[in-house]
Amino acid sequence: MDDLDELTVARYLTNRVKERAIATAAKDRAQLRALHEFSVRRKLCDHWPQYPPIRVPERVPEAWFSGEMQMLLDSAGQEKTVLDGIPGGLWWRALIMLAYDTAERATALTSLRWRNVRGSSVLFVAEDRKGRRRDILREIGEDTLAALEAIRGDRGPDDLVFPWPRTRTYL
Repeated sequence: MDDLDELTVARYLTNRVKERAIATAAKDRAQLRALHEFSVRRKLCDHWPQYPPIRVPERVPEAWFSGEMQMLLDSAGQEKTVLDGIPGGLWWRALIMLAYDTAERATALTSLRWRNVRGSSVLFVAEDRKGRRRDILREIGEDTLAALEAIRGDRGPDDLVFPWPRTRTYL
């Protein structure tokens, strides 16, 4: 608990800002503050934290230009492997298009089941999303729907849309 004094933490956070991304330092500050507040509530420490704020810049999201996206899709379409009976080129094209349309994370995409593909919308269930707290229904474009239908084959409602034979972190 002695290391939770303001000067030590301020020095540590200053060093973290120099060594890591500012968002990482802000996360570290939040976690240290939570630990410090917990220790005060449990009477392990007698002073509340007064850590300096770390302001993380809010960036404007940038998307690929349509030409860059087309190059990515063309490259994906050339993939020769077969994933659970699905030609790799079609599999990757559908995955990239769905990721682009929905902005969902890889785990949510690779956990998607056919029962949750509902015409021009896709339901991502809470259990497969970051935070695991709420479902979200996303609209998809006609091209994305066509790409998904191209990989469907005879798969049933409980089958994965994107079966992945490797570990999830490999994607």
